[in-house]
Amino acid sequence: MANWCSHIVERTGFFSSNYYCNASGEEKPLSYKYIDYYCKNNAYHCPTYEEYYGSSGGCFITTVTCGILKKDEDDIVMNNLRKFRDQILQKNDKYSNILKLYDSIGPIVSCNIMHDDNREEIANKIYSKLEGFTSLIENEKYDEATRSYVIMTLKLVKEYGLDNMYRNIRDNNFGYKDNEFDITKAGHGKKVVKTLD
Repeated sequence: MANWCSHIVERTGFFSSNYYCNASGEEKPLSYKYIDYYCKNNAYHCPTYEEYYGSSGGCFITTVTCGILKKDEDDIVMNNLRKFRDQILQKNDKYSNILKLYDSIGPIVSCNIMHDDNREEIANKIYSKLEGFTSLIENEKYDEATRSYVIMTLKLVKEYGLDNMYRNIRDNNFGYKDNEFDITKAGHGKKVVKTLD
């Protein structure tokens, strides 16, 4: 269960195991079909999570900035990071892995931040780092900005005990099959794949 949603609880008996979701604060029984579809690395899409916490689209930067700190969608940091994503990261294949990282592990980090009792304090620390990233971006230090982002993300992964989940996702091409990744649609906090269109 190391790679499953952090809200799943296993109750083991002599001959069987039962699973429950505690996203709402109380344990609700889960069917095996629901577990297979939603609970394996995928909590941020699940109806139970969205019922209680809403859908941020999985973007932990939006979760921190708008969801927790209540800043405007047109916040200067948000706008600078969007521009960086659209004009720099999505235009260069060397940034593919950082976009894959954001779209695969970002929603899981977002979920953990929202459930953290100290989420406002954590959000303020993250936002301060994001301000530093935008300063690097404004000075066209793109590689330094992406390195700083990766370090921050991996610290959050470690802090929330997601190391094994992260390694599993990373070692499996961040959940993408060959030729499935579309860099022009990446970096929105959710996995989008190429279509035949």
